[in-house]
Amino acid sequence: MPVKSSSILVIGAAGQIGTDLVSALRKACTRKSVVACCHKTKPELKLIESGPVEYLDATDVNQIKAIVKKYNPNTIYNLATVLSGAGETNPRLAWETNVISHKNILDVSVECAIDRVFWPSSIAVFGLTTPSTNTPQHTILEPTSMYGVTKVTGENLSNYYYRKYGLDVRSIRFPGLISVNKFSGGGTSDYTVEMILSALENRPYECFVNRETRMPLMAMEDAIEATLMLMQASRESITVRTSYNLGALSFSAGDLEKEIVKHVPNFRCTYVPDFRQAIADSWPDSVDDSVARSDWNWNERIDLSKLVSNVFEKK
Repeated sequence: MPVKSSSILVIGAAGQIGTDLVSALRKACTRKSVVACCHKTKPELKLIESGPVEYLDATDVNQIKAIVKKYNPNTIYNLATVLSGAGETNPRLAWETNVISHKNILDVSVECAIDRVFWPSSIAVFGLTTPSTNTPQHTILEPTSMYGVTKVTGENLSNYYYRKYGLDVRSIRFPGLISVNKFSGGGTSDYTVEMILSALENRPYECFVNRETRMPLMAMEDAIEATLMLMQASRESITVRTSYNLGALSFSAGDLEKEIVKHVPNFRCTYVPDFRQAIADSWPDSVDDSVARSDWNWNERIDLSKLVSNVFEKK
């Protein structure tokens, strides 16, 4: 969809979402107006060659201020994140990256009069006490992982900065995202990408959740489109200032295996759950995203069959 040309910072640009989002923004805008900000993850060559790249630690507010003063953006996408599996290994890092950086960017955005801020939340905000089928937009948030705790905190910070300062912060509770273009690792839904990559390489795969595990999932193409749609929506149409539920797909690990076998008949998958099984069990099977559909006309395009077919057709 068309995007208004403006100065944009994408923080966490070398990650799974960031790589594809920067590419989409640079196709829609003047390339030099989209600044890719990276930290520890090395950016791909195409990202470096297609527009400006800066390096910053988003937990350092002074570094953020310096970049904002240099480029004078009117929009910031803050994608700096430690994911669920990695967050259990290093809870402190998850808190600093997911919460401190978010608050830093909110503070700088208020100080420098940034027009809009995007920050991704996750279905990890839900827990065992949340209704697991068609999880409502407004419901119980009692996460069982540090990643989920940081995302609930971030949602409340976003809402607070909107209510107190009028800062236009927008957010999506992303389901598990599936992309073989850029695989960062560290997430609970990573079994989907790992399974597909193993099949592409004609290797067997040992899955770290059980065959019946089901959760909301989404193709990365749909996630990028949803992000752009949300950010282009009028301020008046945004009714949720914590984070929007967003759904697309809901299938089990076994369903994915069956779909892959249609393309790779000799593919073999075994199931040996690890600590991530407990995280997956705390997440819903599906979410009710009717508010997003009503507010800014969200509608997914890619189902499970098309997702897998797209991967193997490009092989």
